[in-house]
Formats: sequence, C-alpha cells, structure tokens
Amino acid sequence: MDVNERVMEMDFFKFSKRTFKVLSDDECALLTCSIGLLVHLAAADRIIKKEEVSYMKRFLRKATSLETKLISDYIRFVLIAFKEKKMSDKMIGLFESYLHNNLSNKQKEDFLEVLFSMAKADDDISKVEREIIKEYAFKIGIDNKDYAQHLMDNAVELMKERDSEIAADDELGTHDDELEFISMGDYSEQINKRYAKK
Repeated sequence: MDVNERVMEMDFFKFSKRTFKVLSDDECALLTCSIGLLVHLAAADRIIKKEEVSYMKRFLRKATSLETKLISDYIRFVLIAFKEKKMSDKMIGLFESYLHNNLSNKQKEDFLEVLFSMAKADDDISKVEREIIKEYAFKIGIDNKDYAQHLMDNAVELMKERDSEIAADDELGTHDDELEFISMGDYSEQINKRYAKK
C-alpha cells in the first residue's frame, strides 16, 4: 500500500471526509495531513493556546469555505484525538510523506509559511517550534538545507518587520482577526525576492 492509500485508510481521514463531504479524496487527504501537522506543531510547547486554535479555524475556513460551527466541531475532535494520543509519531511521519509526495515546491514553501503563521499566532516562536518547522521542511522535501534554514531565519525577520509596521499603523490596529493569517503566496514571494536561492 502506498502513502496515499495509507492516508486514506486512516480513521482521521475518514472523519475528515465525512465532515467535509464537498472535498475530493485528494483535497481531503491534503487537508487532513496539513491539520495534523499544525496540531502537532501547536502542541510543541506542551500547551495548545487559544490563539493557535483560532488560527487553525481560520485556516480551515479559508481552505474550505464551510460554516464556522462545522469547523469548530472538527477542530475539537482533532484536538481530543491528539490529547488522547491517537495521533502517533508514525502518523506524523505519514502526513509528512504525503505532503512530500503531493505538493509542488511552491506549495511546500507556502505550507512552510502556514507553519510559521501557526507558530506566530501566540506572538512568539519558541526554539522547539523552530526546530519542528525545520524538521518538517526537510521531511516534506524543501530542497537545499541551507536555503531551508535561510528561509526560516528570514521569515522570522520579515514577520518582526511586519509587526512593527502594524503597530505603527493606527488604522489597522493589532486586534484585527485577519492580521494573523499571512497571505501565503504574497509572503512567500516577499521572502523569495529578498532571499533568493543562489
């Protein structure tokens, strides 16, 4: 059985499929693996904070356009499954392999930005979170380890700069619900322009 088939045999995938009936199998598998890694990352500092849960809900809302209650119930199920240790290291490895095999290089870089946004949702990126993101980057197949590290370091720098600009702009305010959700394509483009792979 290949990686794609193994993901689609998981109870987690089947629950996702029942919840998000409008999605194709491939779309649902991608979403399942993405959310699985986001939850794993959120728990890196031993507590999943409300800002991180809020980010995951916004991520799903943007990805699926489904109603808020359905998304909230889904996230609650995923968090309970994680707490009960139903999401093992083996599953995390399967999620990484699926994304490695099914995302383009651009999509992988965009997903890296989603991970940074997730880690940044509580206004801090811990050392543990950085290490996990670095490991994800390598395992999902972002080529060139030096570039992956460079991308990480400078993504943090760009986020700090963006925060300073937001704080200085009274019209935007710091509590705007959408500010924490980085535009993946735009942000990736910023990084690539400033820190292009040599």
